[in-house]
Amino acid sequence: MAYSHCLSDLFGRFWQYRRETFGDADYFDRPPSAAQKRPPVFKPGYVDKNILLRPGGSPAEHASVLLSLARRKRHKHFGSMRSSQALAQSVFGNLKVSKELDCLLDLQDRNGQNLFFTADSSACSLEHELDYLGESDRLRPPLMSCLFRGVESQSSASSPRTTWDVVRARI
Repeated sequence: MAYSHCLSDLFGRFWQYRRETFGDADYFDRPPSAAQKRPPVFKPGYVDKNILLRPGGSPAEHASVLLSLARRKRHKHFGSMRSSQALAQSVFGNLKVSKELDCLLDLQDRNGQNLFFTADSSACSLEHELDYLGESDRLRPPLMSCLFRGVESQSSASSPRTTWDVVRARI
């Protein structure tokens, strides 16, 4: 019951955002209603509007964020405001383009280990294809929302070791 309440509240917030941000614009597959049981979904020609862009960013920065994930790699439900892929592109695309990935460097897991070891924009890729899960018979390979390739520096080691920092934003 708690999950359904949380989901209902989330959808309500999505619909409120839709009304406040887009008004009566015809970007969506259905008009707003108080009784919606699913999140707003952008029509196919407007799914780019599901990517949040940094306020004050230049048109060139916004274009770079929109291009940070190839359109051909978008999943079927990218236009839904519940899309984890659109969320990952919104968060990591903006941080990458604005060169602010360093804000992630102090994040730690519950054991106190750093989650990120690099803030290099070239080390960050969105929707990285996985080819080592033994799923070669799939028509579409599994994808990781965001991958950071980096070098972890260790105070006790004389030379750094290569690591793969993985962030999955799947909801």
